[in-house]
Amino acid sequence: MDVMFFNARLTIIFVLFLKNVCPETLRTYRMENYCGQEISMILDSVYNGELVFSSDGMSNCTVTIESWYSVPYLQFYFEDFDVGSDDCLTDKLLMKDGESVYSPAISGLGPKLCGSDKPADSYRTYTRYLRIEYQTRRYYPRSVSFSIVFNSFDVGTCAAWETRCDNGHCIRDEMNCNGYNPCGDHSDCNLTVGSIVGIVIGSLAGLAILLAVSVVLICRHRRLKFRNVPPQGPVPTIATSYVNYAHPSQPGVIPSYINPWYSTGQQQALPDPPAYEYSSVPFMPQAQISSQSGK
Repeated sequence: MDVMFFNARLTIIFVLFLKNVCPETLRTYRMENYCGQEISMILDSVYNGELVFSSDGMSNCTVTIESWYSVPYLQFYFEDFDVGSDDCLTDKLLMKDGESVYSPAISGLGPKLCGSDKPADSYRTYTRYLRIEYQTRRYYPRSVSFSIVFNSFDVGTCAAWETRCDNGHCIRDEMNCNGYNPCGDHSDCNLTVGSIVGIVIGSLAGLAILLAVSVVLICRHRRLKFRNVPPQGPVPTIATSYVNYAHPSQPGVIPSYINPWYSTGQQQALPDPPAYEYSSVPFMPQAQISSQSGK
């Protein structure tokens, strides 16, 4: 029973390790394809996603993200950031807490963002909307790009299907340990020393199992390969019995038969055939026989 419990615990830890090493794929939205539109998480049935912008910097673009009614707030951070020069004269990014052009800026970010220094923290909204505005006065093209990872969350009492973060956020269970920091403070997947040791042991055990399976498959493939190779060189002969025909000068002897239990032919003697009696009636032509019959 203890072994089964230990194996089950190792399996769970190994799954969590894989989820952090290989995070799940988020739904990606290309901002340039949604300029002037609203991305509704309700209509798309998503609780997290990634907004990616990549352009030549020649056109303004504004997109609004709408969160759920039951999970009304948005938490986000920048995965990539390269927006013009540091003076914000030609390019700038405005992040607003609300759907209106007059909505206030996101707390902690300031009124405008530019340059190549990526904001390091995670940020949140206090409304259901996050408005992203890219503004440019550029007269020549220049590569501009940034990406924002976002997710919805709630505060207060967490529901049965939610996980509570250390900062008080409530996130859905499926976002727990997904590798994208949905809490904003990395508390969605806290690992103790024991858990880390378990992850290492589980990883080594999984690697050993994978190696053993690979060796078995390789050996099996080689056995099947050599089994189908045709034999090389002369084919060995096996001594078998043979047929020994009797010489015609030996009366009463028939040809021998093949006996698989012996290495030579066997002969059987039969009794001599009965002697035939030949008539001594002389030969007469047909005409003589007819004349004698007429008498």
